[in-house]
Amino acid sequence: LPKYKNITYDAANVLDGKYDTCWAYSEKDDSGAVITLSSDESVTVRGIRLTPAYAKNNRIALANNRVKSIHVALSDGASYDFVIEPDIGADDYARLASFAFDEAHEVTWVSIEVTSVYPGDKYTDTCISEIALF
Repeated sequence: LPKYKNITYDAANVLDGKYDTCWAYSEKDDSGAVITLSSDESVTVRGIRLTPAYAKNNRIALANNRVKSIHVALSDGASYDFVIEPDIGADDYARLASFAFDEAHEVTWVSIEVTSVYPGDKYTDTCISEIALF
């Protein structure tokens, strides 16, 4: 999404350690919306954690689309599909969804494709506040 009132929705926001920022994209752009994390050197990854909403506060989290399912592709050719259930609630809007891979992988990039969403109460933008590999 473009910058709005000094708020950015850049992909780098998912790595800043802040729940009051996010990567966001418009519903009209959601066909195959993908974010890719890359490294110059191989790293070992065993899973992924993400905050499937704009976790600034519960009102904003529920107003926007939240991630329901993702497809994760790894540079070594492996891929995984995960579903985030149940949807977040007013009290757990900043929770991390955590998914382990079936084995450790040596990779230089990980791509996360949003494959479905829980609809927002007000907006059709889809947001992710944080992503971490472990």
